[in-house]
Amino acid sequence: MDARFLGLDNIMSSLGLSSPKAFQAWYEESLEGRETEGLNIEGFEWAEPQLDFTYEFLEASGRIKTMATYVDLNSEPLARGKEVELAKLEGTIPRQKRKINRGENDYRKELIALKDADIMARFRGEAPEAGVKAYLANNLFDTLSEIPDSHNASITYQVGQMKSARKLVLTEDNNKGGIIGAEFSAQVPEENIVTENWYTVDAEGKVTYVETVDPIMILKKKIRAIKQDKYRGYQNVAVEINGKTLFTIAEHPAVLTKLGYSLRPELMVSPSNDKNALKVGTDAYYSNQDGYMVDYIKRAIGADQLIVNDTIVGVDKLNNATKKFEQKKLDVFEEGTILIRPAGIIGSIFNVVPLRPDGQAVVAGIFGGRGIIEYRYNRETRTQTWVSELTALAVPNAPKKLHYFIVQGTTPTGE
Repeated sequence: MDARFLGLDNIMSSLGLSSPKAFQAWYEESLEGRETEGLNIEGFEWAEPQLDFTYEFLEASGRIKTMATYVDLNSEPLARGKEVELAKLEGTIPRQKRKINRGENDYRKELIALKDADIMARFRGEAPEAGVKAYLANNLFDTLSEIPDSHNASITYQVGQMKSARKLVLTEDNNKGGIIGAEFSAQVPEENIVTENWYTVDAEGKVTYVETVDPIMILKKKIRAIKQDKYRGYQNVAVEINGKTLFTIAEHPAVLTKLGYSLRPELMVSPSNDKNALKVGTDAYYSNQDGYMVDYIKRAIGADQLIVNDTIVGVDKLNNATKKFEQKKLDVFEEGTILIRPAGIIGSIFNVVPLRPDGQAVVAGIFGGRGIIEYRYNRETRTQTWVSELTALAVPNAPKKLHYFIVQGTTPTGE
């Protein structure tokens, strides 16, 4: 074991991970599980890996059964084939990377901890090398766990943005230090998007409801229309929504009033009972757990599934004053947006096969071989570097079947 830094300056070699086979085995045993831990790709599945950076697929329009042609006994009908309108959708697949460096300053800080490991090993009557090796293994796990965690978060964010914002846009907020301004569209038709204020929110977060709006009735009518549409409709309807948005809508007076009437139908004898029904609904809302309201709204609007998407991810941003990275939380599913979609799989995660370096490189496959980690060691500076790459993009494969309500407005200043 290296005497200068007790193996810290070349952890991979110290742990016997100097070959792709050994590194791959260690990764699968130690870190592979983190690829799916907390991963939220609800409604999406991985596509088969491809070689080029362009994805493409065909989206078929709905088709209604057409009748045969009545003709006289000796005539032929007009010949016709099965005519299905196909739209070709395509785009580019972006590459995401994570890089981790460790140098002499890092090693010196950890030598103190290594001394403690040495002392504890001797205290237990063990060889000090065993304690040092255990420390190195934990150190490598802690260092490299950031890689699957980062790609996990990026894919989760992609899926949530494609479902709610209908696109992934790389900005200073979500891709600091990388490409800014690139946009990847879900290609949802504009006519599928309805924008109307059900409530507004001011700068302090205060909610003001538009009381002439009936959210339950609006959603119920839309879902019924989708189920009755034999051309582009579908039967198993899922509604997906950010949790904060769902419970903001749940507190809408029209929603609570409807809940009150469902609990006390005898109040319907007079329109003047709206206030009483609102009180009954409000009491029920606050006296039950959140699942009670989720179940009620699902039943009331006629949805087959109501998905509450509360997933958040973090993004590292450099604080120019402190020169340290700080984390900012991002909702993967946008607030103020309601998605109505088919239940089940609605999209694919397209991915490009990674090209491995030459046979001398120490690499391991990640995410089922869809990406890689490469280890680089600079002997002159004793700097260790791990660089990962994953080229992938989540894309809805039937955007014409996705329907949206954008329901949150902004309260004008001064109100």
